[in-house]
This record gives sequence, C-alpha cells and structure tokens, in this order.
Amino acid sequence: MELKNKIIKIKPREKSGPITGNRIDYQQDWALCKILELYASDQDFVVVFDYHDDVLIFDSEIDLDNASFYQVKTQHSGAWTLRDLIAHSKGEKGILHSKIGKLYDHKIKFDRSVKSLNFVSNQCYNIKLSDADEKSLNKNNICFIELDEKELSKIREALKKEHALTSEPEFEKISFLSVTDLSLHDHSIHTRGKLNYYIKEKNPYLKLNIETIYLTLHDEIKRRNNYEWDIGQSEELLRNKAMSKSQFVSILEGICRSADVSGNWELIRPQLRSEGEPIPCISRIKEAWNIYEVQRMDKTNTLIQKMRDAVVEIMDRVDACDYDKNLRELIKIVSEEYNALRPVREPFINDDYIKAIVLMEYCEICE
Repeated sequence: MELKNKIIKIKPREKSGPITGNRIDYQQDWALCKILELYASDQDFVVVFDYHDDVLIFDSEIDLDNASFYQVKTQHSGAWTLRDLIAHSKGEKGILHSKIGKLYDHKIKFDRSVKSLNFVSNQCYNIKLSDADEKSLNKNNICFIELDEKELSKIREALKKEHALTSEPEFEKISFLSVTDLSLHDHSIHTRGKLNYYIKEKNPYLKLNIETIYLTLHDEIKRRNNYEWDIGQSEELLRNKAMSKSQFVSILEGICRSADVSGNWELIRPQLRSEGEPIPCISRIKEAWNIYEVQRMDKTNTLIQKMRDAVVEIMDRVDACDYDKNLRELIKIVSEEYNALRPVREPFINDDYIKAIVLMEYCEICE
C-alpha cells in the first residue's frame, strides 16, 4: 500500500493529555521555521501538523512519500538523558509510550517509507557517544549511530520490551536527536527574525510587512493544527492538516499582491476619516485589511472563502456601488445582515475583520 493511503488508513494515536498553550505555540513556530528552511533550500515539501506526531514532513506533494516524523519537546532547564528518552509515564488510560518508543512506533507502522525519526528540543543531550573525544552536550545534531554501543543496547532492549518485538529493532541510521536554536520564551520574536531573513534572502527587493506575514502564516498553521475532523483521503490531509510548498508560495504571492493593491486602502482611508470614523477604528480595520488580503488568496481556507462569498452576495443585493459617498452606511448594512446569517461566531473573526472584507470587496466590485 502506498504511503499516502497508509498514512490515512492507520489512524493516529489518541492524544495523551492536554498541552499548554505556550508549548503549542512553540511547536507551531518551530514548524514555521522548518518550512522556511525547506523553502530556502528549494526542496519540495508537505508539512503536516499534529497528525501521527507533532510534525510530519513528506518529500513530495505529488507522491506523499518518504515521511520524516518530528517530536518537538521543550523543557526549562537541564540536558536530556537516555533515561528521560526511554522512560514511561502514566496517562489517564494507562502507561504511555516512551519518547523514543513513540517515534519507533512510526517505523513499525510505516516501515520503509520512514525517512527519519526526529526528537527535537530546546535543550541539549547528555548521552555517551562512541567517539570518546566528542561530547553530546556540544552537538546540535546526533544520529543514533553515533551513540556508544552500551547506550544503543539499552535502547534496543527498551524498544523490544515496549513494543513486544521478537527481533532486533532497526533505527540507528534514521533516528536523530536535535537541538533547536528557537528560544523557549521568545520564540515568536525569533521566528519573526527568521522569517525576515529567509524571505529577504529569496526575495531581496520586496518591501513586506513581516508582522503581517508572521501573523498570517501563524494563523494558517494554527488553523490546520487544530483541525480535528476525521481524515478520509490524502486530498483532505493536504487541504486541512498540511501546508505544501505550493500553498506556502501561494500565501507569499498573496502578500505580494497585497502590497501591489495597497493603493486601494489609501483611497479608502481618507474617505472613512471624512465620514467621521474614529482614527483608532481605522487603524484596527487596516490591520484586519492586511490579514484578509493574504488569507483570501488561500483557496483551501474554506471558512474565509465562504465568508467572502456571503459578503459579496449581500453587497450585490444592496447595490454596494451606490454607497460611494457613504461607506460607513454600507459597512453597517452588510455587517448586520452577515452577522444575522453567521451560524458560528469564530473567535478570531471580529467586527473589524468583517469591515475589512466589506471595504476590500467594495474596491474590487466598484473599481
């Protein structure tokens, strides 16, 4: 069976328990940094969020083959020891897999389709290496094949016991311990810095708002990470739980187009001011405008696309172009009708966002 079908047929394990908000944000920022690295290297990729593991990466959007699994774990201080990595803990439903055991579970399920198994942390590792002149504490990347034979023997015995294996587990060449340079407490700031570096490295002449790009990408990753409906086909996985290279590029191109049409806002802003819209409100609408301009370019974001279609339908019905001298009244009419139709109040979509949709679509319809 092809991996793209097998990865769907074999359902992910149930989550072992609640995860703190900062840890989730950290994992998502780490995933964004990983996407940036892959983008900068010109590799094809599909990054899947919170499906089978914290992060899952395929080499190709077309084949969905060669899977790399990543556990992203943080701790405030202290190096990881081998005991930490092979120890079990108790969950609500019994004994949980060890950290290495959880990674090796992917090897059992997906066998030769596994390209690598990766444990990633903000802290280093204190594990004996086969080369006595090297110290694991000084290394950012350690392949298991570099570990001392006694350490490897302990891992093998632990895996055999944990998974009831009847043969020796094979993991040494594809398993890695990595230290990320992403700060535990300032990860969002550091991610913005990496974003600025990689985007300018690839597109040196673009003048972009890094804050807008970061918030847009982070929201897109968060939306995909939090998608909890059953996945029945690989197309659903790509659409709802993943970000491919083509999707990432599409978002960036949307941001570039946003810069190109910024003149529309320069026409809208003085009119809102002349109609008496308070300056703080105009500033909030502008922030929402920047985000919506990018998000509407992502055709896989069905929520935003449905919102856009609903707003445009209302605007067509009320002859929006007749309100060229009274945009505040147009916003009031469309917003009230749209809010009356909304089945769910999405927490991240506020009144300013809806106003931004109305104004931007007004520019598109009545230009």
